Amino acid sequence: MKLLLLVWLVAVVAVFATEDNSHDSEISAIEAKLMNVVARGFALNSKLDARNDPKRHQRAKSLIQRIAKIEKDNGCQHPNHMNCDRFDPQCVNRFFVCDGKKDCRNGRDEQYCDLPFHEGDSYKGEVVFDHCTKRTPKFIDLKIRKIKTEIQGYTKVKASLEIKYDHHDHEGTATLFAKGLYHFYSKTLHLNPPESDQLGFYCTFMWGKPEKCVGVIKREASQEVCAKFIFHKHENDDDDDDHDDDNDHHHQHSDDHHEHHGNHHDHHENHRDHHHH
Repeated sequence: MKLLLLVWLVAVVAVFATEDNSHDSEISAIEAKLMNVVARGFALNSKLDARNDPKRHQRAKSLIQRIAKIEKDNGCQHPNHMNCDRFDPQCVNRFFVCDGKKDCRNGRDEQYCDLPFHEGDSYKGEVVFDHCTKRTPKFIDLKIRKIKTEIQGYTKVKASLEIKYDHHDHEGTATLFAKGLYHFYSKTLHLNPPESDQLGFYCTFMWGKPEKCVGVIKREASQEVCAKFIFHKHENDDDDDDHDDDNDHHHQHSDDHHEHHGNHHDHHENHRDHHHH
């Protein structure tokens, strides 16, 4: 609509420019005013486009998420509720977020419902602190193995945590398989404790940065955070596989070459022996 209005204004200016009458000075003044309006219209259009820029919107959402973490009171009486809009307060249950039905008047509960990960995605986590795990790893590899959504807004996830550790001069690798849920309202992947120590895994994804999540390990009974890792998505898994395939092809080619060379050498030796006889 705004673009059509700008085009119409340009057309009006063109019509005035082609008129042939004795009011040249008046027409010139009108032309100048109209061109000024057109210029301001295009400037406003550019500003509106900039405000709708996805990257700028993601940065704004990331800032809102950080503020929400600092600010404990969201204006809702119940702890499991979210406030749809501070200027038009409305509290809805967090578990209604992304269930396919608009509960907030402004539709906020159904606004951001894309999963930040897919099956096969993997993330490498580096330790920040660890006061509770028995292996005390420096790094953890998180891999998303299966995603299943039976009910909209209720997404089950199966994942694995590969741990490489060096604890008390004992090196080793352990792969823990776990399952849990992805919570849309907090953008958090929660994996149930994979071992008897009852340590649960939580990884919260950042707005506008799906390649990063902040992982914490909690004692499920008390919800005490006792370890923290920063995870970044692996981007070169396919490249590594291609590289391995190239190496395999290279080794096979080398083996074939050596085999051919060996056969040629044996044939030459047989020919020489026959000549001496």
